[in-house]
Amino acid sequence: MPPKMDVVWAEDELQRLARRLDEPFVSTGDPGDVCMALGRRARELHYGYVQCVRGDLIVASRALLRPAVEVNILLRFIRGRPEHRAKLWQHETNRQMVELVEDIKRRPIPEKQRLDLPSDDELVEARRRVADVRKEAMDAGVPGLTNNGPLIPPLRGQVEMLDTSEAWQAYVMAYGPLSSEQHIGHFSFQQSFLHELPDGTVVHHDRYEVRQLERALGSSVFASTLIVVSNWLALGITAEAERIRVGLVGI
Repeated sequence: MPPKMDVVWAEDELQRLARRLDEPFVSTGDPGDVCMALGRRARELHYGYVQCVRGDLIVASRALLRPAVEVNILLRFIRGRPEHRAKLWQHETNRQMVELVEDIKRRPIPEKQRLDLPSDDELVEARRRVADVRKEAMDAGVPGLTNNGPLIPPLRGQVEMLDTSEAWQAYVMAYGPLSSEQHIGHFSFQQSFLHELPDGTVVHHDRYEVRQLERALGSSVFASTLIVVSNWLALGITAEAERIRVGLVGI
């Protein structure tokens, strides 16, 4: 490691460490598989962010930071009750699918619009699976569940239930402020400016620049995610990822 943390070096080193995610690991069933899947998603988000930044695609790069933070918090949340929350996370897809189909059927879709929707039997089966996994978790005393609604609480709910300094720091310092970048809020245009030419023409510009602090944030979040995944699956990269995380936080 360089005497003084270099962000570019850290980005490359974290991607090197993340190659461990492609090697065999000891699966613990659904929880381990979910952990690895989320770890690999975090790697792709970090890689995409780095490539966008280095290619001066700054607006695109910022859109990748928020889901990277979400992966980090979600991993911590599932880790609290992995035997049930891994299944709940997986079956949230079924719940959303049923909700989406029901919503589509209530909308004025053009008659000629052909939609490949699940059959009635498939919807019944999806509802049954959601009900079963919900009941199993509630019977086991898993907090954060009700008789209806999402199987996994929204991110704010996850953070409130975790209630750790790491989770709140990620949510307050990164996830919340990045909402404007993800949803095209006015704040995301604060680096933009208008320039009037001599003939009176007004040109809109974006200042395509990214601060070292932002790049350090992106990689420190990924380093933190690697630590969670490595500890969970015993991948052996925890110490190296932690050294990089500490160096980035120092920036």
